[in-house]
Amino acid sequence: WGYMNQIIIALGSNELPELHMEEATAELNNLFSSIRWSPAVYTEPIACLRPFPFLNRVAIAETSLDVEELHNMFKVLEKKLGRLSTSKQTGIIPIDIDLIQWNQQLLKPNDYDRVYVQEALRWLAVSMG
Repeated sequence: WGYMNQIIIALGSNELPELHMEEATAELNNLFSSIRWSPAVYTEPIACLRPFPFLNRVAIAETSLDVEELHNMFKVLEKKLGRLSTSKQTGIIPIDIDLIQWNQQLLKPNDYDRVYVQEALRWLAVSMG
């Protein structure tokens, strides 16, 4: 048995958000057997050109993959679900999948500190007992 890395990921969508969140959740469920999800919540956009709210969701999972492998996998999945290289510029985000934490390494401290992420992590901690 290989060592399992603990990861926290955050998903966001402001383009057909329910559809894209459902598709991303299904894809990630297939990739990580141990994945646990927070409820999805709507949030106001932060540093985004479009004024549309984002649907956000946080997950905790275990994986043998390293940070680079995860980043590459998430990029491929984002493209598969309609993300374009111009999405950042246009503000049209079908899906954004961010690796926030890998084991004890905080990769996106600004995202980690967002209220919805902290609330999701508290919810997951309680639901996991």
